[in-house]
Amino acid sequence: MNLRMFLLGCCAALALGVVTVASAAAPVVTDTDIALHSLGADPVVSDACGFDVEVLNEGRVRTLEYADGSIQQHHQETFYWQANDRALTERVSFTMTRNGSETAFRGTVFHVVVPGVGPVLVEAGQAVFGPNGAIVRIAGLHQVLEGAANPQALCDYLSG
Repeated sequence: MNLRMFLLGCCAALALGVVTVASAAAPVVTDTDIALHSLGADPVVSDACGFDVEVLNEGRVRTLEYADGSIQQHHQETFYWQANDRALTERVSFTMTRNGSETAFRGTVFHVVVPGVGPVLVEAGQAVFGPNGAIVRIAGLHQVLEGAANPQALCDYLSG
């Protein structure tokens, strides 16, 4: 009977130790609601179009900060691209992870669709960047990173 109590006590102590370690490693979680606001004129698209294309943004970001310094952010955002009394709505959902010198994006970072044309600016899947922004690995549809984006279709639509 004493051996059984000793083993149960050891198991309980081990379980308590695991719970303590797990709770010590719990991330700090911060939820940020983004109220609708203007980000101003998008410099890249405005330059391509030859006129200002304003971008508005709203959404929610959940940030998890870990004891080892790594960060994970979950983005659920809506962007409104507008110019000349025309507008397009873009919804994105992605996770950004920063761990040491690597930054990774998983999900849909850009997804601008022009009526009658289809997707013109898409970054979806996985993209991992190393030091100085060098691409380490990509998988998925990356019109912006791989140069297949069609900003002119966006400009044509927003030109009125």
